[in-house]
Amino acid sequence: MISYTWATCSKVIQSEVNTLTTELPRLLGKQQLLGLYLHGSLALGGFNPTRSDINMLAVTRHGMKVETKRTIVDLLMRVSKMPCPIALHFLVAQDIVSFPHLLSHSLPYDFYYSEAQRERLQQDLRNGAWEYWNEVRNHDATLTMAFFQHLICLEPFATELPVVSKQAYRAALIEATRVAQKNPLHNPLAFVLNVCRDAAYLHDGSVLSKEAGGVWGLAHLPIQQHPLIEQMLTLYRGERGGRPVGRAAFGTFVDYVQATMLT
Repeated sequence: MISYTWATCSKVIQSEVNTLTTELPRLLGKQQLLGLYLHGSLALGGFNPTRSDINMLAVTRHGMKVETKRTIVDLLMRVSKMPCPIALHFLVAQDIVSFPHLLSHSLPYDFYYSEAQRERLQQDLRNGAWEYWNEVRNHDATLTMAFFQHLICLEPFATELPVVSKQAYRAALIEATRVAQKNPLHNPLAFVLNVCRDAAYLHDGSVLSKEAGGVWGLAHLPIQQHPLIEQMLTLYRGERGGRPVGRAAFGTFVDYVQATMLT
């Protein structure tokens, strides 16, 4: 399987992203939208068009009105999965500026869209629950990780980006693993490969994509974890694998995470 970056991905994927770089400033206003970024595998490398999300961050001058969020959701539901799913966090500039001075390692965000949220958002639009979207305030440790890792700027940014320390990144990494470990079967492929790349950072400071993390795990993690890592890596690459490993192997992996990364 060939992995891609933003520079080497297909024109149709670039067109999907470019649609947002055109439409979001129009819907939000150029004074409101301060910056738009790619992060994750499309920025780091290792993007798999059949598996990966297009991870993005949008930074706004102020929090969005709930009516604006509804309009944004309509746009994202049309554009996402054409051809790749979009995962987009909206952050407020003041929260970013204040973040390095806060004790928390989990960054607040104003709104989030992903394909995992589509069904719930559609239900909210049908039953009127969308009117209460602004009553919820959320935090996500993975956003801290995004600012520590590589970002690609698609639209210019008018406010200084936060400088995330190694200590804050490590704390966010452990927190994100702790949250995922509570329900690892929700997305076992992402859980296993994320654990591998997180273990790489904790071991030697490497910042890796999911695929590179899986390769690192096969080279460094205990041999009893290898069949599960190999299976997840094969699935991620879209290759034909052998006989699937059983649930017992997954349980052993979760126990390993608990014992080595969360204690």
